[in-house]
Amino acid sequence: MTILLLVSLTYFFYNFYFFRYVSIVMDMPRVKTRYILVTFVINYAVFILCTIIELHLIINWYIFFICLFVEVSLLCRGDRQRHIMVALSGVLVGLALNLFFRNVTAIIMKVPLSAFDNNFSLPGNAKQYPIALGFLCAGLWLFTVTHQQKNMKMQVVLKDKKSLKFFLILVLTMYGYLCLNLLVYYAPGDYLVLKLWELKASAVVMIGYYLALSFSYRMSRLEQFRAENYQAKLNLEMGKREEERLYSIAYQDQLTGCGTRQHAVDVLAEALEKGERFCLCFIDLNGLKTVNNELGHSFGDQYLYTVAQILRSHFRKHSDRLFRYGGDEFILMVYQTDPLDVRERMAEVAAELRASSESLENPYRMSVSFGLVNSTDYHDVDEMITEADRRMYEYKKKMKKE
Repeated sequence: MTILLLVSLTYFFYNFYFFRYVSIVMDMPRVKTRYILVTFVINYAVFILCTIIELHLIINWYIFFICLFVEVSLLCRGDRQRHIMVALSGVLVGLALNLFFRNVTAIIMKVPLSAFDNNFSLPGNAKQYPIALGFLCAGLWLFTVTHQQKNMKMQVVLKDKKSLKFFLILVLTMYGYLCLNLLVYYAPGDYLVLKLWELKASAVVMIGYYLALSFSYRMSRLEQFRAENYQAKLNLEMGKREEERLYSIAYQDQLTGCGTRQHAVDVLAEALEKGERFCLCFIDLNGLKTVNNELGHSFGDQYLYTVAQILRSHFRKHSDRLFRYGGDEFILMVYQTDPLDVRERMAEVAAELRASSESLENPYRMSVSFGLVNSTDYHDVDEMITEADRRMYEYKKKMKKE
């Protein structure tokens, strides 16, 4: 009676920390203690029943696995593969340690392995001692693992389906191997070589389980890093696109595709600071307000777009810079040239605007006024733009007189 109480206590210890372990690796709240007590009563009752009817050890351990699997499935959320994995891990460790202590006890007591089979009614059967030691050590292992939650490898493996499948196949193989080794307990005779073989088998499986879990964990971590790197790449691409979009809003006029007022100020300030040589042309559309009022803003927008396109066609695309400075104003930066050359090009622009006026697409008169300044005469952006604006208005007054 005392030994049965001892076995029940060690099994309760194992069962309690097994479900604590399950709660952690399944990433869920702790299984309530009353439910753990219910599973203990059920499992221990099954254990006693299997002992009384003297089932084969292989059948005994398969029934134990089925009990744990059903209980994990009922108490924990998640898919069936994860339930099988945690139940199988608990049974594998318990079986490996039980076999280890059965063989150690058989060597110490100098009795055959058949003394530790499931024929409890036979005289000399001493399986209760290694069973108690096995469950005690398995419980201690679970206790240790549950108190190292930061390094819970199983928790990581269970979240990666590919690694989980790989690990499950390995553990199933090891479990099948241990079950086959249970046949030795029904062999007649007392052979030391068989006991040493069983010791080797249980030790190999325990080491194999640790190595398989470690390798699967590394596979899972690599997959996590791969997924994180891919997500980081997507985030960088999204960030870049967002940056380009914001840049476009801040520095590119949506109607004409030219730079904005702020962009013009920034570029001019940088160019003056570097001492770059260029000619600044301040351009104003004549009659845009009249077109907007009489024909509508869609025609006004077409006017602005047409002027921007014609200006681009008469200046260098990759070196000269065009900005929309205001509602009807443009700023043109023409590099490595003099005002006379710019005047000639603006005369060509004016001619093309006249030729495009009063057409089906542009049913109004189009012309521009402009003022020119040279960058070598200025060190301040505002002063430079103000002077170019003043000269543009002088040009506009002259055009009206003519």
